[in-house]
Amino acid sequence: MLGQLDTFIAFVVVILAVSLVITLLNQAVVAVASFRGLHLRSGIEVLLEQIAPEAKAHVRDISNELLCHPLISDSTFHRSNRFKLWQLATAIRVDEFKDILRRVASTKEAQHRWPGLVAALQRNEVWDEVDLWFHKIMDRVSQRFTLSTRVVTCAWAVAIAFAVHLDSSTLFRDLSSNLEIRTRLLASADTMTAEAQRLVDAQNTNATPIAELQRILATTSQINTQLNSTGLHLMPDYHQHAPGGWWAQDDLLPLMRSGIGGWDVNSHFFGVLFSAMLLSLGAPFWFNVLRQAASLRPIVANLAHDERAAARPADASGGSDATGATPS
Repeated sequence: MLGQLDTFIAFVVVILAVSLVITLLNQAVVAVASFRGLHLRSGIEVLLEQIAPEAKAHVRDISNELLCHPLISDSTFHRSNRFKLWQLATAIRVDEFKDILRRVASTKEAQHRWPGLVAALQRNEVWDEVDLWFHKIMDRVSQRFTLSTRVVTCAWAVAIAFAVHLDSSTLFRDLSSNLEIRTRLLASADTMTAEAQRLVDAQNTNATPIAELQRILATTSQINTQLNSTGLHLMPDYHQHAPGGWWAQDDLLPLMRSGIGGWDVNSHFFGVLFSAMLLSLGAPFWFNVLRQAASLRPIVANLAHDERAAARPADASGGSDATGATPS
């Protein structure tokens, strides 16, 4: 039982390591594409359409002006005109929205470009509508942002699983039969858990896209070094098995193959597909699974030790009776 648990923990360590790489790639996409800012801008546009329908044709320009304003933008590029996408604020409070909306609407430029907005803000009930709709719209923004990141995570999971031919069934079988690699992976479980915790903590910081990419590259290198130190190489040597290169590596296709006994299912393809499904669950899921499995290991180890200790006296007494018995 202890050996099976160790195999499972080693398997989770590998899946967690690859999931961490996917999470890092996901963060890179979010940072470079400014997902948070784009989704927040979309929510502000919906809010402006609700409270100022007279300015519906200009909500995109107004939203950009609000979220890129130096008093609101949390980007280090808020004074630059070259990185408009990265200038978008990633968060805004309702009181901040009201203040910056009043400030922008009071400028001569806004009165000339967006007279509909200026006219709408003259109504007293417009601020009551802001209080009514702001938090509801921000909840929708958070939901859409979470959904978009999940889609990106699933896309990376499929891409990486098929790129490295990560067959979960083959991996589990190899770990169960290779004690050396299994032991090394068990030893790296604490390090991988700490790396996952640092990744979670880093997600809560508002770093610039460049700083975010530098951190992502450094963390990815550490995870790759940790995996290589265990002797486990996930990336296959395509040229060794297929002299024609990557495109000649066809062991994933077709799904059905004709054999001596008839048609057989390509189990390798479905093993890789199952790996993609496991990876799509995300690093936080496997982080919790690894912590729970690691906490069970001392209990299972003690039970196994007690069973072996209880079996030794019985074996010893059985052996002495056999040697001490005399024929009648």
